[in-house]
Amino acid sequence: REALAEAETLDAVEAVAAAAVEEAAGCVDALSAAFRAGDIDGACRLILRLKDLRKLGEETRGRRAVLAQG
Repeated sequence: REALAEAETLDAVEAVAAAAVEEAAGCVDALSAAFRAGDIDGACRLILRLKDLRKLGEETRGRRAVLAQG
């Protein structure tokens, strides 16, 4: 979220969004592995991280709108 708050251009916002998408994909893969291994605590942590990344995505859309308005 810090990087998003500091993003002053649409390109910077897009970079934050791309990193979040990549991290979310990694979380989904890790979540699958956690469930296969029976690691419920680990799975819960990953689900919380995915929720945080979803919120970041929502904030990214808002930041894009603000920057687009100039």
